Amino acid sequence: MSAAFRTLISFLFIPLNIAVLFSFSVFSPILSLKSGPIFFFSGAIIFAVLYVRFPEFFRKPYILAHELSHAMAGIILGNKIKKIKIKSDSGYVSFGAKPDFITSLAPYIFPFYCALFALIFFAISLFADIKHWRNIFLAAQGFFICFHAANTISVMTSDLQSDFKKTKSVFLSYMAVFFLNLIFFAFIIKMLFPEKTNLTLFFRESFSNLKSISAFMFSSSLKLLSLIKEIL
Repeated sequence: MSAAFRTLISFLFIPLNIAVLFSFSVFSPILSLKSGPIFFFSGAIIFAVLYVRFPEFFRKPYILAHELSHAMAGIILGNKIKKIKIKSDSGYVSFGAKPDFITSLAPYIFPFYCALFALIFFAISLFADIKHWRNIFLAAQGFFICFHAANTISVMTSDLQSDFKKTKSVFLSYMAVFFLNLIFFAFIIKMLFPEKTNLTLFFRESFSNLKSISAFMFSSSLKLLSLIKEIL
């Protein structure tokens, strides 16, 4: 993929990301639920407080999730793992072949602990009635979503991570990470509050927003070009 084509794709992501972000308004009925959202946001707030006070405490759990996400994505996409190294302040995964775009960005896209806790909760539900633990599950998901978001933002706003250098397009990587996190979050919301969410409506609204934003950008570009011609 040429540098010019990567740049073009990066800029096309901008209206797409805005369209999807605005579409989260369709999930507003969730706020009418009595207790679920309170526990979810409580979990997120608890993480935020702990993260601000004890940031180093979360360093190694993040490194573990980071490297395992690389490894899982590599295996799923057909790569072979030669070595995994996890230390208290760093880690890496060595692959048999050069990692692809998705494998490089997997830790920034995939909320590892959200998925892990959901799988554990689901496995327990096969053998026991744990409906009365639902609020605990919601709080844990809020905690781990905030964990994923905080660490992803921290890495993306610090010194450039080698994962982004490997993709050969940092801007495209950032746009793709933002988009895929929005999509993952939409599915997580559906999992947590199935009775109040409609993914079909969400994607339909995203498409409608994208058409409106694209039309606005196109008309604005034509007006700008017309203005430039008049000046020249």
